[in-house]
Amino acid sequence: MKKCLALAMLFFYIYPILFIGMPVSTRILYSFIAVPFVMYGIASKTSMLVREYISVLSVLFFIFSLSCLSIFINDTSDFEFIKYPASIIAILLSASVLVRIFEMMDTPCDFNYVAKLFIGVVFIQSVVAVLMFISPSFYELMTSIQAISIDEVEKMSSLSEMRIIGFGSQYFGAGITNGLALIILAYLIRIGEYDSTMLKASAMFLFIFAVGIGMARTTFIGFGMAILLLFPYSGLLKLNLTLVKRNVMLLLSVSTLMLLAFIFVYVLFPNITASVTPLFHFALEMFLNYFESGSLTTESTSQLATMYIFPTNVYTYFIGDGLYTADNGFYYMGTDVGYLRLLFYFGIFGIFLFITLQVLMLLISTQKIPHGNTLFIFMLLYLLILNFKGFADLASVLALFFTVSVSDKNKKAI
Repeated sequence: MKKCLALAMLFFYIYPILFIGMPVSTRILYSFIAVPFVMYGIASKTSMLVREYISVLSVLFFIFSLSCLSIFINDTSDFEFIKYPASIIAILLSASVLVRIFEMMDTPCDFNYVAKLFIGVVFIQSVVAVLMFISPSFYELMTSIQAISIDEVEKMSSLSEMRIIGFGSQYFGAGITNGLALIILAYLIRIGEYDSTMLKASAMFLFIFAVGIGMARTTFIGFGMAILLLFPYSGLLKLNLTLVKRNVMLLLSVSTLMLLAFIFVYVLFPNITASVTPLFHFALEMFLNYFESGSLTTESTSQLATMYIFPTNVYTYFIGDGLYTADNGFYYMGTDVGYLRLLFYFGIFGIFLFITLQVLMLLISTQKIPHGNTLFIFMLLYLLILNFKGFADLASVLALFFTVSVSDKNKKAI
């Protein structure tokens, strides 16, 4: 029961839903709930601003200051990254109240347990997303309870037959979360957390991946990183026999599950091929294109290639143009590339500060866990690669593990 409650609470943190009739999303609601906890901690002197939080707040202050400078010098009114520090503080408050409630419920609050909860939440989202895909009435129900703009509803409806739409999780953002879940799941498999339940781990890995590429092909990046993380080497050329055994178990489990899944689907739903063909073509477009034309590309990657637009003014590299979104509501300068959007907003220094914030939270999250350096490297590479495609911010997930790490450190210090 406790685990079910923890999963439900974490679900609405990872996927902040703005329900109809609610003024704020579920994650922002958590941050409001956190305020009394913080005030009580200050009043009772049981809470203090630890060094790790001060470090994060310092970086946020520099991001805020640079954003103010950029829009002042450029005389613009795009407050995207002026609001960003407040958003991160709200996320940290939300994460802190979740961890605090988990502790009050006597739920383990170490990295591995919370990581399993996170994977469980992504798995639940995948199940809900599949149900929304195969049942139009369920899709209508899940979208009708969310406060979504008419334009967004129309966009989702137009894409719902060719790709999977989740509950508060779509497109590039869904791919980021699904890919991150695969990497963390691969890490847990690597350190032996699923040695006694490899079939369960395999089922989650396969299902999250399969649904993930139906939601966003960005999931392939996380899948690739996860496979690399599972390579059975403990050094550059040192084969780890324990990891070999785990990989063999994983491969056998995945192969068995895939075979059973195909048999199950095609026996119970013999006419399903026609309905999933558009989804199949979307998810595997690059491979289909490769076999047909020898080109490992998709419509999305071809469009992305046209978005590598660099500033013509040297001045932009230093202070940016103070714009994240164009006047027409689309991407400024017509680029969706993460690094370029940051560059055009507040220059190279802004990119450095954004990456520094992510690295800082990631470093603190992984510094005390087994093989933390390995996970740190893979998650950092994941972040860096993603931003060549679109603006990828891992802060909401990193804030959760950051808070767990800081809380664990404080408990040990008492």
